[in-house]
Amino acid sequence: MPADAESRKPSTGLIDRLFFPMIGKAGKNAPKVKRRADAPLFPIFLKLHGRPCLVVGAGRVGQSKLQSLIQAGAQVRVVSPQATPGVARLAREKKIVWLRRKFTARDLDGMLLVVVATSSSSVNKQVFEQARRRGVLCNAVDDPKSCDFYYPAVVRRGNFQIAISTGGRSPELAHRLRKELEQQFGRTYSFWVEHLGRKREALFAGSLPRGQRSRMLRSLASSRAFRRFVRRGALQAPKVIGPDPRVPNSERMDDGTSRIPPPVGQIASREVANRKAVLDQDPGSVVGPLPHAATRPDLAFPR
Repeated sequence: MPADAESRKPSTGLIDRLFFPMIGKAGKNAPKVKRRADAPLFPIFLKLHGRPCLVVGAGRVGQSKLQSLIQAGAQVRVVSPQATPGVARLAREKKIVWLRRKFTARDLDGMLLVVVATSSSSVNKQVFEQARRRGVLCNAVDDPKSCDFYYPAVVRRGNFQIAISTGGRSPELAHRLRKELEQQFGRTYSFWVEHLGRKREALFAGSLPRGQRSRMLRSLASSRAFRRFVRRGALQAPKVIGPDPRVPNSERMDDGTSRIPPPVGQIASREVANRKAVLDQDPGSVVGPLPHAATRPDLAFPR
């Protein structure tokens, strides 16, 4: 057997490592799982910090996909002969590793997941089949048949997130619902969730009986408590604590969110007036104190 024959064997991937740990030790005894195309999706929020992820393709779509992986703290490797200026900049800044060549099956070795963002259906199929052999989860953009998982439409408000999926049936519906939910759940919720987290820690640090503590936690998360939180002016504008390494050209805020600062002097006074009008009509839509909302509308209202 050649010396590198073992390294060419399909590696044990995420699916097998999670569900069939005996693979690699007693692989022939591992149960055979019949995959169903109509099986319901398993919703999950995955911690990717420090985990190796692969992106095949470095065009406009590939760049958008790898941005979310970087934001999650993943170790991102990109394989593509060419790349957008944005991807090239990320490589120069050492935020990703860019391999300037075509995809090979060995690029999947050790990967947790792979995202395929090319315009070639044959490449999509090749990566998907090789990933399936290795137990690496695969998402081929706009190719549902070559996907183990889908990117949901996501409403992000700091640690408060809502993910929407139609199982690939109608991404347009998912995006419409995301826009509607962004209006319903403004950036207020970023502050409120952090407030609830601090209250929860304090309650668990105490010695209250479990039943009483549960009732207090439910009360804190009630709609009445939320309205009271807003009325009392408990919301404080987030402060910049430094650059955010997860997102290029962005700033890290003390509430756990990140933002890209607007160009100085380019916030139109008309926009400020319009947003103040919204504030006057519906105080519940405020996500920051009025003085801050008037001077920093990019932080005070959802876009």
